[in-house]
Amino acid sequence: VISLINGLIDHDGNTNLNEDPGYGEWLDTLNQVFEARPGFSVVDVEDGVDIQNYELKSGKSVSVTFPEIIALHNGDGPAGLTFSEKNELEGQIADRVADHWVTFELPAKVKIGSTKTKTVKIQLTTFFGHAETTTPFKHAIKNSDVFLYNGHSLIGFGPLDPRNFTAADFPESYQILFIDSCVSYNYYEADYIPLKKGGTANLDLITNAIESPSFQSGFALGQFVV
Repeated sequence: VISLINGLIDHDGNTNLNEDPGYGEWLDTLNQVFEARPGFSVVDVEDGVDIQNYELKSGKSVSVTFPEIIALHNGDGPAGLTFSEKNELEGQIADRVADHWVTFELPAKVKIGSTKTKTVKIQLTTFFGHAETTTPFKHAIKNSDVFLYNGHSLIGFGPLDPRNFTAADFPESYQILFIDSCVSYNYYEADYIPLKKGGTANLDLITNAIESPSFQSGFALGQFVV
């Protein structure tokens, strides 16, 4: 299970969520993964939100797959729509997916040494939006083998502050936490280790020692997931 949380990036609080850089970086991460590992499909959207079917102001009904959502953001919208309709559609999509977990799965087969081949599922569960409370972070860390965050450090006082967590918020299994925010090493590093059973034997941390731009961060995290 790989979890990915993308917070909003724009300091101006842009009300058009599809124009926030965090939205594009989120889609860039997923695009990297899906291109390199074909076969992922949406298996769940939190609260049963319909992220496939939309009605435009013009009265046009549009249905999109998730690869088409990515293509729309990259400038390739559904055929038959004007430029303004494509913008309207992307705005609706961003509003729908925001603040809801969207989960993808990929069937796979795993064989270790001489053991019998096992059929498994690789799960990628993602969250884009207002990542300002501990709720999505605690859910992700508790239920993931690999956890990735792309967003602001909030000067160490954000929801990822280790003081917001207890040992009960971590599973006993081995984990990787990748916190891609400005100078995250200063805020979100060693203080997690005492909270994890087994300490560094069960926990690897990837953090940034310097300020990090959001530009192409989605590409980088996507490459890491791949």
